[in-house]
Amino acid sequence: MKVLVFGSLNLDYVYKVNHFVQSGETLSSDEMNIFCGGKGLNQSVAFANSGMETWHVGAIGNSGAECLLEMLQKADVHTELIQKKEIPNGHAIIQTTPDGENNIILYGGANQKITKEEVEMVLSNFEPEDYIVLQNEINQLSYIMEKAHEKGMKIVLNPSPMNEKIFKLPLSYADYFLLNEVEGSAVCELDEASPEKLADKLTEQFPKDCADA
Repeated sequence: MKVLVFGSLNLDYVYKVNHFVQSGETLSSDEMNIFCGGKGLNQSVAFANSGMETWHVGAIGNSGAECLLEMLQKADVHTELIQKKEIPNGHAIIQTTPDGENNIILYGGANQKITKEEVEMVLSNFEPEDYIVLQNEINQLSYIMEKAHEKGMKIVLNPSPMNEKIFKLPLSYADYFLLNEVEGSAVCELDEASPEKLADKLTEQFPKDCADA
């Protein structure tokens, strides 16, 4: 059994500032660091560190992405199927303040340029009962879920970041959800719910996922 994480690869540019920059303001940062990120990359490293045979698939940009591949490879994640695009890499610009607040600008870049042909090529390397793990930071999610479902793969969906795109996905194809309370409430379209009520609603709305869990 293999785990395929079809997900994002981001560079995080983190700036330490005294306060968030205001409209029309030029602000100097006290420090800047670049980190490897993306929900997909983080999940691939976690699966590999747990001992699973893990493959990461996604897209990197045309410069500065070598550290992303190196981080995955050091964790023994397979990177052979990652595509390279002639556009900038996905990245985030993050401001952090001394009191722990942050704000983030996310640019999808290469993460949003995956093609249907690439999806079909990737899935041809996997078998029924292999796991595919998805998040909401790449394009072609509906197509990936449809093709993985046809193939008989186990689909694990992390609906994060939670937005209107999630409701356009074939959610009934998901075998497992990775959810926090906010995401679970949004998927079930509940304004507020206790953990017990949320669990009941998820069981009612997605009985297959809860029966298999």
